[in-house]
Amino acid sequence: DDLSSPSSPAALPPPPVDDLPPPPPLDASFELPPLPNDIPPLPVDYGDLPPPPVDGDFLGSLPTLMSLPSPKRPHALSSPNSAAHVKLVATRSDSLPAGSSFFEATSVPPPAPAPPTSELQDHVETAEEIAINKKKRLERAEEVLNTERTYVKQLTVVYEQFLDPLRKNSKEKGALLNVDEISDIFSNIEVIINCHRKLLESLEHRLVEFDSKPQLGDIFLGAAFIKLYHHYINNFDKSIATLKSAKERKPEFRKFMKGLDYTEKLSNMSLESFLILPVQRIPRYVLLLQDLLKYTRPTHVDFEGLSNALAFIKDLAEYINTNKTLSDNSKKLQDIQDSLVEAPGAFNVVKPGRRLVDEGTLLYNKKKANILLFNDLLLITKDQGRKGKRKFKGSITLPTASLNTTDEAGVMKVISTEGSFKFSAEIQKDRDHWAKILKDTIDSSRTDMLNTAFMGKGQQEHSMGTVSNNKQLLKMQDEANALRRAEIANELLTSEVTYLNTLVKIVNTFVIPLRKSVDSAMPMLSLTEFIDITANLEALVSCHKSLVDNLTIRVDKWEETPYLYDLFEERVGFLKLYSYYVSNNSKALETLERLCNTNMAFAMYLRKAEGEAKCELKLLLTDPLRRFASYFLLLNEMLQHTKIKTEEYEALSKIVKGIKETTETQKASLEEDMSKKLSNKTLERNKSSSSKKKNG
Repeated sequence: DDLSSPSSPAALPPPPVDDLPPPPPLDASFELPPLPNDIPPLPVDYGDLPPPPVDGDFLGSLPTLMSLPSPKRPHALSSPNSAAHVKLVATRSDSLPAGSSFFEATSVPPPAPAPPTSELQDHVETAEEIAINKKKRLERAEEVLNTERTYVKQLTVVYEQFLDPLRKNSKEKGALLNVDEISDIFSNIEVIINCHRKLLESLEHRLVEFDSKPQLGDIFLGAAFIKLYHHYINNFDKSIATLKSAKERKPEFRKFMKGLDYTEKLSNMSLESFLILPVQRIPRYVLLLQDLLKYTRPTHVDFEGLSNALAFIKDLAEYINTNKTLSDNSKKLQDIQDSLVEAPGAFNVVKPGRRLVDEGTLLYNKKKANILLFNDLLLITKDQGRKGKRKFKGSITLPTASLNTTDEAGVMKVISTEGSFKFSAEIQKDRDHWAKILKDTIDSSRTDMLNTAFMGKGQQEHSMGTVSNNKQLLKMQDEANALRRAEIANELLTSEVTYLNTLVKIVNTFVIPLRKSVDSAMPMLSLTEFIDITANLEALVSCHKSLVDNLTIRVDKWEETPYLYDLFEERVGFLKLYSYYVSNNSKALETLERLCNTNMAFAMYLRKAEGEAKCELKLLLTDPLRRFASYFLLLNEMLQHTKIKTEEYEALSKIVKGIKETTETQKASLEEDMSKKLSNKTLERNKSSSSKKKNG
């Protein structure tokens, strides 16, 4: 008979459980009868079920209802539509043949609705297992707390032994480090310390009440400090480089560091070992929370919060790593662009999605050349041998290029829209390497181009990493951008004040006394010479005083007006002022040198004034040449942290472009002047040599 049939239970009144006789052995071909249409089939065959552990007072080998292996749905036999329900009962093992089963049909009330999926588990925890899990969770929670205590203590050492003393010292004369160097080395570590102190306080409070509130997930989900790590990690390479450079350049700072590094105050560690701790902290949280989650059942009050916190921190770690990689790649591309000499005006290595694949030396036109292979471009350069400069020799667009390695032995010919380029290697191994990597990169670049051509706009943006499916990470990115923009504004104001002080020093120490001399009865130099040396310095001072005033107001009210582009739009005249100053600089230095060699009174005055000011006038006169480049770097970084397709982005793009063009023009002008000087000196040397020969 159908076990689920309403008539079956009525015909067989249930006997008492204790008086139950041993059932006969089941036939080997026994199968469950068909179930009603409205009941889903059982997920597994009974013949595959392993014997479960002993349950309660029964010593049977049959599964109980809750041990059937389907946590995904209510049990198939628990149908509220039937008038009777089947109850599986385990009997004593000595009264049943091995492998047999027994069903008792009883008239019982319909069961309660099936519990949530998360509560239907393959295994029901015993009291002992619950106690073990509780102990394990407490141990893991205590480990989270202890590691947090250690971490805060270590960060506090950085603040108390280094950051605070160096910051106070920076205000003194002959400071160990200036404000910019301190900022580059320690980044936003002070803010991170303060946030972790609050986190530690929350963890300590929670562990006190852990028996009544055994949760940590909610604490980590509400921890805003994690967002601060994006900037710290991106700045880390710069931090270590600045620290190393300061040790090499500044004996007093090196002495200061030597008195602390590897001492008991630092637990026999170095400052570098402490600075890397925040970089390692986020992955550490992932491991700690994973371990805690391992002992947290899905029915536990902390399961959902802990799972979400772990997923959030994992996503953040991946996001930071990805952005660090992108940031490092962008910096690498910019460094290559800055190193190029004589590149066409429109050529730019920096491009979204571009990355460096390989770099090496090949023979190009039978001469050694530096080859930089990108995923979509091949750049040919020649080492200039000075400060890492590279002379531009050519470039090849790879998606439309082809490689031919068969025409000439040992020669690799790349044919592209830019022309035909022949390369060879001195060693066969190098030639094989470059032939393979060139072919692979050309093929992949062509595939990328075709894929991009058939993508929608949104897909293209996604492929370049500008679209994220995670709204929380997008929000974090916006917050990180806003934080960095505020920092850039502060950096600009600080550097502008320092620069203005330099200009004022030039005017007060040199320009005003020299002008008075010109107007005196016995001038040390003529009015023309005075103008040649000082150019339009006083006009620059006036402009920069105005800029400092406006920047100070803007930084103070940054939350109301968080942008800078309008301040530079109003100062388009800056470009003209600097263009004149730069074009006149060579003349200024020549006039200064000539007066020092030919005018004793001027030379004596200048020596005395420079001694009192502890600086040389010719060096101070070159400061404005570098200022425009610093504007470009800061505003270009501000642009990278600005939302595209906004009024600010468009305006700032034009300003950055204008500053870059002016800087390149200034650079070309200086190089031309230098070339003329060298040519003139060569001519004079040749004339002198010819004259000596004639006289000889």
